[in-house]
Amino acid sequence: MVWHGYVEERAISDVGRKKDGAALRLQRTPEAVLNTPEDVSDWINRKAVEVAKGADQAASAKNALMVQHGPAYRGVASKGGSAYATVHVSRTDVVDICAEITEVVDGGPAAGR
Repeated sequence: MVWHGYVEERAISDVGRKKDGAALRLQRTPEAVLNTPEDVSDWINRKAVEVAKGADQAASAKNALMVQHGPAYRGVASKGGSAYATVHVSRTDVVDICAEITEVVDGGPAAGR
């Protein structure tokens, strides 16, 4: 399996940010290429910590309630799924961290099918 990693800054009010997001993301060059469920989990957690360091005080309080979900990301990825995290950076803005499944080897379905 192969996942492509993307980091997207968005307004929290952007209700369409997730609609058709995978198809649009996969048309762009990824920030990272991830080859195992462990890679997916590690990359998402590392990016979430990195992004959260730049959050304002209100967003930091909200992010403090968020725990790292490494086992959950790894579990979703090990089943051939895409994994996502959202980090608040201000009262109005978030960063979506996305690991999109792009290819399943051994005759499995490719992403988007």
